[in-house]
Amino acid sequence: MPVRPPPLPFDRADAHLTADLRAAFVDADRDAPITPSSVRLCASLGELAGAVYDALAPTPDPSVRHAVCEAAAALALLTKVDDQVIDGRPFHGGRATPRAQLRAKTARHLGDTLHALVHAKARGDEPRERLAAFTGAKLHALATTRRRRDAHLALVARGWRTQVDAVAVFTAHPSEVEAATVARVTARVSSQWLAMVSAVGALPLDGPMTARGSHVRGMLLWGRWIQRADALADLARDLDDGLLSTVATHTLWHRAPAATDDALTRGDARALAHLVCAHHVDRALLPSPAALDRAAEALDGLGALPAHLRAVHGYLAARWHALAASYDVAEAPCSAR
Repeated sequence: MPVRPPPLPFDRADAHLTADLRAAFVDADRDAPITPSSVRLCASLGELAGAVYDALAPTPDPSVRHAVCEAAAALALLTKVDDQVIDGRPFHGGRATPRAQLRAKTARHLGDTLHALVHAKARGDEPRERLAAFTGAKLHALATTRRRRDAHLALVARGWRTQVDAVAVFTAHPSEVEAATVARVTARVSSQWLAMVSAVGALPLDGPMTARGSHVRGMLLWGRWIQRADALADLARDLDDGLLSTVATHTLWHRAPAATDDALTRGDARALAHLVCAHHVDRALLPSPAALDRAAEALDGLGALPAHLRAVHGYLAARWHALAASYDVAEAPCSAR
């Protein structure tokens, strides 16, 4: 029987998906619909910001905490709305699209969203821009100072720029991009995303918005492990979307190039999953318990945040296990068995 991913222990999606957020999100979700489970996951991840607020606020205020989680959930959903578009074949056109052209197209698309978020006002009539304006207004309202707000928006902007790199790198053929580049972009995608969502919890606080060096390193570690698990969990979907150089497929190609090319050409997710297991790619990409302990220790002082991130990683790893089990990889030496 397929392994079902366990529910997130901090799932409070119903509380974070306020009526206002649902109304802002529903139109933006129509062009490239997000699955209900992904919507729930994004909304639940608003709790990352709640954990940061709980840890750093001298006297946590339940009403402020609720606003923090709603704004963080809105930001998570907004990024997912954009990802649904830019990761899809109709948008990026696959490996044949010239990289400079793809980068420019992706930057324009994300630029419209970012402008609406920064100014809390849509300059066009796109539903995603209206969702971005709604999210921006929530973030602006939380920030105690303009300097604090601008520091967070700069963090968001770095995340958006990384998405431009990610589309260009992940849609290339494995032979066309270096392993170091894939590894670097993989870590940045999740670490910057986790940082921007979690940092919403610091917006209502006083003082300069700076992160301890250990916290920055901790987010890089968690970003690395979480994005690697995500690449395994989304192996079939990424293949369908034409993402040929995620860290999972890129690592596999270097271990078995001919067989990987054959599976990629045929769009055969089952064969790809078997190869991932047979060549121990999943074992290479999933961390040891000690590695996760080190990542958690680096976020000391941020309350429940490391425990929440550990749960997110476990959720994604369990999704990979479920995918591998559904493809019946019993004969392969796979970590999912």
